[in-house]
Amino acid sequence: MARKIRYTRVFAQTEEVVQGIEKLQFSHYLAPDSAWTPAVNAYRYDDRFEICVDLAGVQRESIDLKVLPQKITVQGFRAMPRPEIDDPEVTCCQTLAMEIENGPFKREIHLPQPVDPEGVTAKKIEGYLWVSLPIKTT
Repeated sequence: MARKIRYTRVFAQTEEVVQGIEKLQFSHYLAPDSAWTPAVNAYRYDDRFEICVDLAGVQRESIDLKVLPQKITVQGFRAMPRPEIDDPEVTCCQTLAMEIENGPFKREIHLPQPVDPEGVTAKKIEGYLWVSLPIKTT
């Protein structure tokens, strides 16, 4: 009998973990039109959310940011980095490693509270896109 109770407790604890995972606010997946997904850090303050998206090598002009009351979407394109060669005689390059992801990307971040889309600000600092989203007050 004790063994059955132990398994029931383990099952209940597993269910709690699964439910906790399902409540995660940040979706991390490859959208059908994405080649890669940038990493995100998210912070909540009393009056706002701060979202940091790792977009090293992405040109500012190629970033599209959409804000809805409880979701932001960051998408764009990162070109493959290539070495700058000043010598016109050099025509061949052998790739030894290629780990930096490139191509189109898309990331959706679901927010636990509505934000005011009119007050959103964004800036790109040292390869990171910082998005400040004021929490909507009623």
